[in-house]
Amino acid sequence: MLHLFLAIELIIFMALAKGKSRVRVGAPTLHTKTAIKVAEMMTNAKFTISQDETNDSWVIECDGIGLERYYEKL
Repeated sequence: MLHLFLAIELIIFMALAKGKSRVRVGAPTLHTKTAIKVAEMMTNAKFTISQDETNDSWVIECDGIGLERYYEKL
């Protein structure tokens, strides 16, 4: 299970990544939910937060946008 502060830092990278990303955290705070909402607004990525009652944790899941680096060859 990730420390909550690390999970918040990973939100934007989850949004930009290709495919599905998942992290297991403690109970999400308002700060975490705000970071998710901002990332969704900036990238159109889709996040879900679900509770895993078997071990009292939460799973943040994201379908990322698959951002690729763009550069021009000189």
